[in-house]
Amino acid sequence: MPQADFTAALVVLAVASISFVGIGMMTAVLPLISPEKGAQLGFVAQGMLLVVSGVYYPVDVLPGWMQWLSTISPATYALEGIRAA
Repeated sequence: MPQADFTAALVVLAVASISFVGIGMMTAVLPLISPEKGAQLGFVAQGMLLVVSGVYYPVDVLPGWMQWLSTISPATYALEGIRAA
């Protein structure tokens, strides 16, 4: 039986969703600004968010400048909270 706290995970997800909505709104504007390049820039922003947040690698093994970016990424804290729950 898993030792997961699903209530805590849902609380972390709900709180993190607020910041993800803001990031999503900023990314959704990109195709309106430049229809040709906007969608690609959205994918680049999503990829950078995933790389610096610790989805693929632990944040500790990233270069210093990427570790700094991970401190301002809300996905980093959402992942840590979900993993802790």
